[in-house]
Amino acid sequence: MRTFICFVPLGQYNNHEIIFRMFSLAKLSYFACSDSDKKWYNTVPKSKIEIDLGPCCKILLSNTTERQNKLKDFKVCALAAQSGHLDCLIYARSLGCKWNSGTCNNAAENGHLEILKYAHERGCPWDITTCNLAAMNGHLITLKYIHEHGCEWDKTTCKMASAHGSLNTLKYAHEHGCPWDKGTCEAASAFGHLNTLQYAHEQGCPWDIDTCKMASNHGQVNTLQYAHMHGCPWDASTCEVASLSGHVNTLRYAHENGCPWEATTCDLAAMIGQYHTLRYAREHGCAWNMDAYILEFLKIYPPIHKYALEQYLREPSALGTAGGLYYFRDTILEPLDNNEPIQAFFVMNGDVCADFPLDEILNMHFNYSNRSYHQQNQPVLVTVMATETTREQSVHYGCMVVDKETNVIQHYVEKPSTFVSTTVNCGVYLCSTRLFDTMADIHLEISNNNGSFNQLCTPISNKNQQKTTDQVAVVMWMEQDVLRKLAGQSRYGCSSSCDDRLSKIKTKTSMTCGLALAATTNNWWSQLKTAGAAIYANRHYLGLRQQNERFLHVKTLSEFALPSPIKLMTINPESCYSIIGHVYVHPTASVHPTALLGPNVSVGAGAYIDQGVRIKESIILQDAVIGQHSLVMHSIIGRCAKIGAWCRVEGSTTCSDPNPNVAFAKMTPQLPLFNALDGRLNPSITILGCSVNVESEIVLLNSIVLPYKTLTRSYKNEIIL
Repeated sequence: MRTFICFVPLGQYNNHEIIFRMFSLAKLSYFACSDSDKKWYNTVPKSKIEIDLGPCCKILLSNTTERQNKLKDFKVCALAAQSGHLDCLIYARSLGCKWNSGTCNNAAENGHLEILKYAHERGCPWDITTCNLAAMNGHLITLKYIHEHGCEWDKTTCKMASAHGSLNTLKYAHEHGCPWDKGTCEAASAFGHLNTLQYAHEQGCPWDIDTCKMASNHGQVNTLQYAHMHGCPWDASTCEVASLSGHVNTLRYAHENGCPWEATTCDLAAMIGQYHTLRYAREHGCAWNMDAYILEFLKIYPPIHKYALEQYLREPSALGTAGGLYYFRDTILEPLDNNEPIQAFFVMNGDVCADFPLDEILNMHFNYSNRSYHQQNQPVLVTVMATETTREQSVHYGCMVVDKETNVIQHYVEKPSTFVSTTVNCGVYLCSTRLFDTMADIHLEISNNNGSFNQLCTPISNKNQQKTTDQVAVVMWMEQDVLRKLAGQSRYGCSSSCDDRLSKIKTKTSMTCGLALAATTNNWWSQLKTAGAAIYANRHYLGLRQQNERFLHVKTLSEFALPSPIKLMTINPESCYSIIGHVYVHPTASVHPTALLGPNVSVGAGAYIDQGVRIKESIILQDAVIGQHSLVMHSIIGRCAKIGAWCRVEGSTTCSDPNPNVAFAKMTPQLPLFNALDGRLNPSITILGCSVNVESEIVLLNSIVLPYKTLTRSYKNEIIL
């Protein structure tokens, strides 16, 4: 190993004396080492001296032609100022290296006050950029020195301080006469610095539409919320940039609080491939312009292209479960891409979840043509998914009497007052296209009674693109109208279970023009009428997911091992955290190795589970944060919600689950929301809305928290508005 010492003059000639400074022996020795020796030194010694060997050091300590060339420009001094190496800067100047404002700028940007003083006192120039760079990185002491020694500043200085979120730097600049403009608020809003934005606004700094636009563009819900609540204007561009940037939370807040949007909100999201913002905007009624050229372009984004081919149809008013189908019948019957005509289509209620036996329903529906009575010109018009329930619970559903041999529905009553049958409607239908003929008869029947049913009829808007010659959109129900007719009974022949207004209409008999079948299944099925039902459904869907994964990895059914009823703790092989039973964690979520999840836990995209956390029977939605050593049970944690350390968030375990000791039992009917005696919330699961913040060491039991709330104390059986 070769070692040499280089002396560096610290100052100029002063009274015929020269003051010298040399590089440290450690730096000189480290520089002389080979690459393998440097690697050993960086990794092996337990107590080593940290060597800061920057680019400036390598240039100055080398003895090559390249060094001589670099000493002739401004680069060496600028690199020394950037690295904070005063010894290198002094040595470079002694060798005749030039400097300019870049030297002071680099020193100010990185907060190297000692170097800045040395350079300025020896005549190194600076400019407005020097102040701006110090403010941009929050170096308050450096900014004070620069300003006090005559360096100019402008409105960009406040903007840079605001962008960094350095409130003290912004206060100093503003209180010492530095100008500002709307860019200060825009920068604070864009980077989510709420305190900085609040200070600037309270001190009279102007803002405009761009403040909300910048917050939306960068996904900063907190600054967008503050600006909007304090009167900052916004327009359609706020939604456009949120959609373009893919920030669903920002777009949701803007839309829910009345921010306008236009078709460009969807168009921009589609063109740039932002699927989630496009879907949110479309599902909440935002228009778009999808012509053939754009659809061809969108093929580069397969999810967007597929979504663009799907259609969401909005009724002009509430038309009932069958009225909407009949209203959009021309759209439903449009041929497929290969011009093949539609033979049948599924209709599903949005509030049911199940292990849907769709293949069985299809087989029953299309294979029924071989039955003998089908030769009597009675086609199968609809096949209804059905299940069994208890006698007591059956009155809460649509009940049907079914021929056990033929599966034909012979009688149907929606939520009867007395017992009819334990076979109930699951809200899933496979409909033949000829069902629209039966709907047309029902439509005409209701329209003919328009004098008594005028409140059920809605004029069709000219703006609607539905191709139909009808002048009136009629409220029509799949359960009370269509199924009753197919089961052999007119809706108007019922007096006990129908509306009193309908019982006044004269009964009109008509021949049943087709059959309705019941595809009874023993698979799991449940309605989603309560929040607790989501936990129940999550439990079953996780079980189905694991069952499907096992089938994919097992060649034959004989090799399939049934799950043990005993839930044992296992280690996730990919992330090393512990799980019990069925658990799903999104690939982008982060779970600490010491956390314990399960049984029946779902963790969404971007969620963060800290050390020592315990979660069971819960749903954690995207971007939620669970602080260290917190407990979450029987709860739903909303998007972007944050739970602090050592918290307990727990819901009731008995609010909605079916009785496991009763065959065919379904979820119990929902209890009243509030207790009649004390007015408190009845036991239920705990729900945290989006962006809720629960501070550390809080206990939250059987409560519902609305979005954007901060909890600083414990609650039990309450709704926090």
